[in-house]
Amino acid sequence: ANHIEEPVVQIGRIHNELVRVANDYDNSLIVVGRHTEGVMHKFLTTEAERIIAHASTPVWVHPHRSISRLPRIIVCALDFSENCKRAAEVAVMVAKSCAAQIYFVHVIPESTGYVDMEGQLNVYYPQEDVERDEVHQRVTTVMADMMASLDLEGLCYAEKILSGGAADGVKRLCDEVNAELLVMGSSSHSNLERLFMGSTMRWLLNSFEEDILLVP
Repeated sequence: ANHIEEPVVQIGRIHNELVRVANDYDNSLIVVGRHTEGVMHKFLTTEAERIIAHASTPVWVHPHRSISRLPRIIVCALDFSENCKRAAEVAVMVAKSCAAQIYFVHVIPESTGYVDMEGQLNVYYPQEDVERDEVHQRVTTVMADMMASLDLEGLCYAEKILSGGAADGVKRLCDEVNAELLVMGSSSHSNLERLFMGSTMRWLLNSFEEDILLVP
């Protein structure tokens, strides 16, 4: 049965207090709203970004509009890092709960040796000059290994390997399939990440107008 706790009133900085309350419960999920209108949010750190940077639990960011139904199409961005694996597992769980279709996507950078998506691509592109076909083959192998590690039974899913900028590639796929939820791993909790979130995640937070689920 569903259980609703009594409201909690905290005094302090919003992101600190919200994260502190979430840490008091097992398997908690933080849900926050965000504004996508105007231009100031693209230059200033928003409260949602502060919460994501400090949270040790998943954060669901909902756009400034009413919700009519659960997501039916989900895109999960992969960079093959550890928290990316956790994000993929959460995406699968949500997809099964919503009977949604899910797309797993990895974007190969255009430039050889380019490091993006939390700095994990250098694990799979260790050489400075690697042929494009070889890179694609390596990514295909790693993608297959990750798919094999997930419980995908009964799910309608597809795998996509794209080229270009990480954020732009993910956004293009979301637009192409009319995604209603984007799932991705959040940044690490280092001091540097807390001061300035990864450019890929921040761009998507400001550009993707549907729901986003960030998993630490």
